[in-house]
Amino acid sequence: MLKQWLDKTESAMAIIYAISLPLSLTLSWITFICALFVSVLSILVNGKNLRHIVFKLLPKYIFVPMLLFVLAVALSGLKAGLISEALASVFALKTMMVFIWAYFLFARKNNLIFKSLKALLFVSAIAGIFGAIQQVFNFHPFGYKYLQGTGFLGGPMPYAGQMQIFSMLSVGILLCTSRQIKEKIYSIIIALCNLLGVVFAGERSAWLGAISGLLGECILKSKKTALISLILIVFGSGLFYATVPLVKIRTEQLFSPNVDISLQVRCVVWKQAMLDFVKSPALGIGFRNFKHFDMPYAIVPGRSKDINHAHSNYMQIAATTGLFGLITYLWFFIALTFESVFIYNKAKVFQYNNNVQNIPGLALGIFGSIIALMISGVFEYNFGTSQVQLVHWFVLGMLAINTESKIEN
Repeated sequence: MLKQWLDKTESAMAIIYAISLPLSLTLSWITFICALFVSVLSILVNGKNLRHIVFKLLPKYIFVPMLLFVLAVALSGLKAGLISEALASVFALKTMMVFIWAYFLFARKNNLIFKSLKALLFVSAIAGIFGAIQQVFNFHPFGYKYLQGTGFLGGPMPYAGQMQIFSMLSVGILLCTSRQIKEKIYSIIIALCNLLGVVFAGERSAWLGAISGLLGECILKSKKTALISLILIVFGSGLFYATVPLVKIRTEQLFSPNVDISLQVRCVVWKQAMLDFVKSPALGIGFRNFKHFDMPYAIVPGRSKDINHAHSNYMQIAATTGLFGLITYLWFFIALTFESVFIYNKAKVFQYNNNVQNIPGLALGIFGSIIALMISGVFEYNFGTSQVQLVHWFVLGMLAINTESKIEN
């Protein structure tokens, strides 16, 4: 009786967690902690072998670079402030626990992946529509009136990061959806709503990331799809530039560096990151030790106090954890990228493609989301944004999908 209750509760918590992600950071953390507790209890009650779960299910080519990256962060902290700082630095990676939890949960319950994904993309589509409404009508009922849309979140940057992931997932699903009319129409609507979120978030790095992820997915799908997508991207970009003031304003600011505050800030923090890296190229200055800049003109009143990161995943990690951290970070995400491509190619052989299971679409979407965040991460520190990482690690956990066994309803 207890085993059955825990099993159902564990599945329900995963779906609730998926629903919470586009809605609230606090709700996501609370749900995750509860879900983690239920999962651990379920494993213990069911008598699962913990050693088998840890070392047998997660591929070594993913587990090893992940462990080494955590080690790099710990060593950077140890160098900067001994054991207490090393522990605090590792704790700063707490969002990565979502990946561990999700991977082992989905490895045991493959049928839960698409149930969670369906709930996630439906809610994110609503968030995409709401973000567009916010921006177009200057409707911001939850706080500061940004130029951009923020969905149900507190700011455009985390919103843009999340919507990149959601849009890439929805487009991946769409590209591999069967030709059934109802299913195709539903997939198109979900994809368009999520893409609206990326556009009206108004973050240029997110636009670049989404375009890169979309092209990556289409190239992996076929040359014909890639050509069509390139034409649509060019046409769509021109259309949005001509009809959406936000897009025109944000684009033209790029050609006025003396006016664009975001460009000015990046010049300052990138220079600092390079100086920090030169100072300590092996292990960095400490994962939590990046300099805080007092820039009143660049902060949002009531939302932030200073600029405390390098506005780039790679510069931030290089400066704070050195070459060891940067190499292991890149190794880890390259491994995840190759895993998504491997699953996509393998899944096509088994021809899973219906309302319940679209494994090629899932793998393609995960591939696109990794590419999108890695490209936008050149200009943004999305690796340090909790709202984005809570989503990303959850989605990456779906790589536990089994391409050789059928998924039940």
